[in-house]
Formats: sequence, C-alpha cells, structure tokens
Amino acid sequence: MLAGCAGPLKQNWQNFTAYYNTFYNARQFYAAGLEKNTAQIPDINPLVPIRVHVSPTRAGLEDFSNAIERGASILRNHENSKYVTQALALIGKSYYYRSEFFAALEKFQELQAIGNSEEIQQAVLWQGRVYMEMDAISEGIRFLETEIEQTDEWVPHILAEAEIILAQLYVEQQNPDMALNYLSNSISDTEDGNIAARAYFLQGQLFEEIEKYEQALYSYSRIQELKTSYNLEFNALRKEAEVLRKLGNYSRAQALYSQMARDDKYIDYRNDLNYEIARTYQDRGDAGHSLTRYTQILSGRFQQISNIVRAKTYFGIAEIYRDHFDDFSMAAAYFDSAANVQADPSLLPENFNARELAVSFGEYASVKEEISGLENLLHLGSLSSEELDSVLVEMEKERALERSEERRRNQNIEDQLVLVNEPSDSMIDASENTGDGFLSIRNPQRVNDASLRFQAVWGDRPLADNWRRRSELSGSRHSEPVVLTDGNSEEILAIPGEDEWQAEVNLNEIPYNEDEKNDMTARVEELNYRLANIFFLSLGMPDSAKVYYRQVADSSSQSNLVTRSLYSLAEIELSEGNRNEALKWSEVLMENYPASHYTQRIAERLELPHSVQIDEAVSVEERYLQILSSGDPADNAAELQQLAGEEEHSESRKAYILFEAAKEYMKAARQAEGDSNLQHADGSNFEGAYWDSTRSVLGQIETQYASSGVMPRVRLIQETLQQHDINPDEQEEEISAQTDREEALTAVPQCEEMEPPVEISGGMSIFLENLTFPDWTRDIAMRGEIIYSFAIFPDGSVESYELVSRMDRTGIPQSFERAIENHLNFEPTRRDTLVKCSVTFPVNL
Repeated sequence: MLAGCAGPLKQNWQNFTAYYNTFYNARQFYAAGLEKNTAQIPDINPLVPIRVHVSPTRAGLEDFSNAIERGASILRNHENSKYVTQALALIGKSYYYRSEFFAALEKFQELQAIGNSEEIQQAVLWQGRVYMEMDAISEGIRFLETEIEQTDEWVPHILAEAEIILAQLYVEQQNPDMALNYLSNSISDTEDGNIAARAYFLQGQLFEEIEKYEQALYSYSRIQELKTSYNLEFNALRKEAEVLRKLGNYSRAQALYSQMARDDKYIDYRNDLNYEIARTYQDRGDAGHSLTRYTQILSGRFQQISNIVRAKTYFGIAEIYRDHFDDFSMAAAYFDSAANVQADPSLLPENFNARELAVSFGEYASVKEEISGLENLLHLGSLSSEELDSVLVEMEKERALERSEERRRNQNIEDQLVLVNEPSDSMIDASENTGDGFLSIRNPQRVNDASLRFQAVWGDRPLADNWRRRSELSGSRHSEPVVLTDGNSEEILAIPGEDEWQAEVNLNEIPYNEDEKNDMTARVEELNYRLANIFFLSLGMPDSAKVYYRQVADSSSQSNLVTRSLYSLAEIELSEGNRNEALKWSEVLMENYPASHYTQRIAERLELPHSVQIDEAVSVEERYLQILSSGDPADNAAELQQLAGEEEHSESRKAYILFEAAKEYMKAARQAEGDSNLQHADGSNFEGAYWDSTRSVLGQIETQYASSGVMPRVRLIQETLQQHDINPDEQEEEISAQTDREEALTAVPQCEEMEPPVEISGGMSIFLENLTFPDWTRDIAMRGEIIYSFAIFPDGSVESYELVSRMDRTGIPQSFERAIENHLNFEPTRRDTLVKCSVTFPVNL
C-alpha cells in the first residue's frame, strides 16, 4: 500500500511546492507587468493600418524580469512538476514583452516541442507574434501557414487569433486581399472582444483601401457591439461617418459627426469633430458653410486647438479659396500657414502637401502680380500725355480720399493707450478671422488697430516693403498738393509725394517708345507662358494651363514661346486621352513651324510621318559624330570649321563647334610632334602649323562670340599657349594640368548645348534684372562671365548649384547666388530625372 501511494502523493507534493513556492509568484509578477505594459497602448492613427496585436511598450520591465527569474526556478528545481510547460510559456511571454524577441522565440520553440496539443497551438501563435515584431514577415507567413495546414484539430479561438496574425503579416506585405481573406474567416471565432474589435477596425481600413466602402461601413459598425477601448470606439464612429462621406451620403455623415460632438463622452475630441463637420460641408460643395465652420474652429476660446486640427483647417480654407473662389493669392497664404504648423506628418492626410502647394501658388501669385504690373505700365504707356496726366490725377484723388476717410475713422482711436506687449483678443481674431480675409486685410478697423500698434513700436516708419527707399520712389511730375473742395470750403487732403500710390506705379518704368513697349510685351508673354507651366506642372490644373498656352500661341511674337505652347497643348490633350485634339495642335505645329524640334517631338509621340528636316540640334549632333569618327584630327578640325560656318546654326552652337575644332587641331599638333620628335633650337613649344591653326580658331571665337559660354575654356587654352619658355617636362605637366581643367569644365555640358536646350524661365535678361551688385562696383567698368553648374528637377526648379569659375569671393558670386536662390527657375526639362548642366552668366558693370 505504501509503495502504491508513494508515486501520486510525491507528484502532488511536487506540484504543490512548485506552485506555492515559485509559480504563483511568477504569475503575479507577470500579471503586474502585463497590466503596466498594456496600459500604455498608444492612440490609434486611423490613417495607417491598425495593429490588432499591439507592440509591447517599455513599461513593466522589472516585473517581467522577476517573472522570468521565478519561471526559470521552476525549470531548475521542479522539472518534474506539471508547471514546467506553463513556466516555459510564461517566460516566453515575459521575454516578448521585454522586446527580447530571440529569447522569446527560443522558449516558444521549446514549448512547441514538449507541450500538449493546446500548448503547442499557443506556442505557434506566439511565435507568429514574435516574427511580426522582428519584421520577419515572409518567415512568419511561411511558418504560420505551414503549422496551420499540418495541425489537424485546432482550438477555434486559437486558430482564429493565429489567422489574425497572418492577416497582419500580409498587411505588412501590402497584400490586402490575402489579409481580408484571413480576417473574414477568423473574427467571428475570436473570444477576446478587444482583439475582435481591433480586427474589425483593420478589416474596415482594408476595405477602404480597395474602395469597397459598403463592406467597410459594416466592419466599423460591428465595433459598437463589442466592449472595447474609448479611443477605438471613437475612431470607429468617426470612420463610419468618413465612409458615409465617401459614399456621398453627406447628410448621414454630418448627422453622425454632430451627434458625437454633442456627446459629452467625446468632449476631448470636439475640435476634431467640428473639423470633420466643416470638411463634410466642403466635400458636398457648400463652401460658405464650410468656411464659417473652419473660422469658428480657429477662433474658438473654449478648447485648445491641436496642431493637427489647425493644420488641416488652414489646408481646408486654402482649398476653398483655390477651388471655389479662384483666389490663388489667399490660397497661397493659407497653404503656407498650414505648412508652418508644427504637426506630426504621420497624423496628417496623405494628400497634405501644403508646403509644395504654398510654393506653387505663391509662385503663381508672384507671376500674376508681375504680369498685372507690366500690363498696367503698358496701358499707361499707350495713353497720350493729357490722358496720362488725367489718370495720375485721378489716382491721386482716390488715394487722398481714402486717407481722409481713414483719418476721420481713426480720430478717436489715436488717443487711446496701445498695449504693445499684450496682444488682445482682437489681435488674435485679426489673424484668424477668415471673413475679413487673411489677417483681416479687408477689415479697415482692424487694419487701423494693427497700424497703431505698429507705430507704438516703430514710430513713423512706413508700414510697407522697401520703406528705406520710399523717398527714391516718390519722384513725380505732380509734386503739388492735391486740393479738393466740398463746395463750401477748401481742404488740402494730401501731398502726392508723401502718398503710397507712387510705390504702386513707378513712373520711370512706363514705356514710352516702341522698343520699350516691345520689350515689356515680350516679358508679359514670357510670364504668361511661365504661368501656364505653373498651372500644368506645379498645380495640376491642365484646363487653366490650356487657357494661357492658347493665349501665348495666339498672340506671342516669339516663335520659341509659340512652338512650346503648341507642343504643351498637344501634350495636355494626349495626357487626357484626347488624341484628336492633340492631332489638331500637331497639325498647327507642322504647318507653321516644320523646322522646330517640338514638331519632331510631337510627331514621334503621335507616330506621325514627318519628312522635313526639323531638328537642327539632332542634325548637328549627327554630323558632328560623323566628323569625329574619321579618326584624323586635322581633317576633323577642318570639317568642324566648315560645319560652324553654316548660316542656320545659332551663334552659341557655332562657338561650341569652333571650340571643338580647336581641340582637334591641338590633337593634330601633338601627333605631329610625337611622329617627328620635333625639337626647337630655342627650346620653345607650341609652334607649328597646327598650333597656329589652334590659335587662329580660338581668336575667331574670342572676336566673334565673346559672350559664348565656351569663352572661359578658350581663355584657359590661350593662357597655356602663351607660355613659351618652359622645358618639355614642364610642358607635358602643363598640358596635363590644362587637360584636367578642361575636363573639369566640360564634365557638365552647357545647358544650351543639351537637346532640347535647358533654358532659364523668362530668359537670361529677366534673371539678370534681379541682381544687386556690391557697392564697390558702382564706380568701375567690368565685363566678364561667371559659370555655375546646376542640378535641375524635371519641373525646372533648382536642386543644387556650384560655382565653376575661378572668381574670388568679392561679392559678385554672392550676388549671383542670392538671385539664384530667390529668383532662378528653368523651363521644364521634359525629362524624368535630374538634369545636370552649366550656365554662363555675363557680368556687365
């Protein structure tokens, strides 16, 4: 009897001591650590797929260490107790929550080897979680799918959770169809309500991604039936309303948002919900109500607005000004405000490209303002002397009346104390009240308040740009005071020389003769073409771009602008699938500009026959390559000279071809010296017929094409050829050094030599007008060039630049670099990658 009882009694005693001495404490530590770890679950970001199984945090690490220590004691001291496999599972989970994933994987593999059926399945499930945290996505999918297939009888809720892990792994692989397949099979069998709720949320997000909105709506609605976290419940309701909005059911979406906003349970999210209500009005096309709602959010005083909501609100207002009011200047201001809010990019919508839009619309506003100013000057220049005088007097009267009314309106305000260090609510309102325009520019009262505060700090300094130069801009033929009467008394309202209207129109810029008018008209045409490019390439508004391209094509006197505009019109129609319209524009190009390379390009795009030799650059390149393939440098040089002499080439191309001819003569000279082992009695070098031909060609370039971009390279070679008194060894070193300098300069081609040419937007002359040279250059005369190499984006913007010329940093390069950073853009390159080329800028002082 004693022998028979010894076995069971001993086992029970081992289990008893293992549990109460060790395993009980291990479980207590693990539970405490798990509570701390899961209490720090981050808020949901509904813009990215949710993790059903949340990654472990850094909380509870000490408790998990204690749990691991107690569990290891079971394995060491109670290896025969029934708690060994439970200890392995507890240690593995503790390692997992400590983010020690390799150790966790090892313990779960041990559990899979010795556990019972359900423990093995749990070990498989947790290994899947470990693979997911280790970003071993493919390995995790392979492992789980193999184990699921090989195991015959799964516990339903364990299988369901394993398949949910598989779904998340497929989400990481960006395979929503497979993820949805596993989710659809598993959610209903999940016992954990929180896991089921998060799985439904993920399912809804995936249905949205593949644009199955009805199914997404169903998934989000199921979450309300489950007991889950407050944050998940709120986001599920908000997602329901968002999907209703995508389905076009704006009324139900708005009702759901409003219901949530009235619920005190969601009071912390009230600004978020008010934004969604405003967004719903915007999406349904009700710009007025939407703008009012956005304004209320910005001016709210009862709840602090988050940076995310503020950024999205500014962005929404900008879209309204762009899409509904066609006020691109205001749109630019609000896009800029949105871009400058310090908000987490991961919490902003995918299409939140505020910085890019601010730059694009800001560029539009700048170009549009410049066009308007030039057109006004052209109009004034077309008036007779009497008509011009009359217009200027009317401008003076109008401004004087405005100032008089302003003085009457502010007479009582000027005596009030202005507290400049404590901004009032009116100041805050002025920056946020969209009804009066950005910064309340349409509200005279608030503008006056701001003006007085400004004067309190700055005194009489004018509230205008370039105020130090105000006196320089105030010169006018009309320097007498403007006197207006009301019929009874006479009052001097303003002195024109002190009014701000003169800063709006600089009388010195009015074009009076035909040459000035033609130059200004050409600038307007160039700016209109640039405006079309902005609409097409930067703003993604092809319909507006077509308007300006047509305007340039119909009215411009510059053939290069016309051909580009016609080509761009054909490109737009082709991109929109309107081949017949594209054919019409290509026919106009072929008929009127058969020799343009844009004609050739559109003919190739449309696969049209075009037999006329159209692309000068291509033909020159082909002939150039044919010449160089002959192998005899002297013959090459002579043929290149002949090619450069043809009339149809541009001056820049002639200079470039002649420079190549000079290089070929240099090769011929070196070959002749090497073949004859020529030595001169006087020890001089660079003598002979080919060297003389080299000098002659270089001199021709210097005489006829002094402004060409190849001139710096021409001068480098001329300097070397002038050094007659060096010995042969030094000559070889100098030629090698010269070759290195030459290669450094020719490594990046000239923009004008590329095909098609890469050209400065608006032309070189407009860019040079933005230069401001240092004061020391005023009293000297200087002519020269400065070369920069550029990396240019496909849209023509500058990615980077570098000074190539050997010019001291005396202020001139800095002047160019300021203008490059603030004003330089190139025409779109029509290429998919960065273009690298160099530009030679003339320096004329």
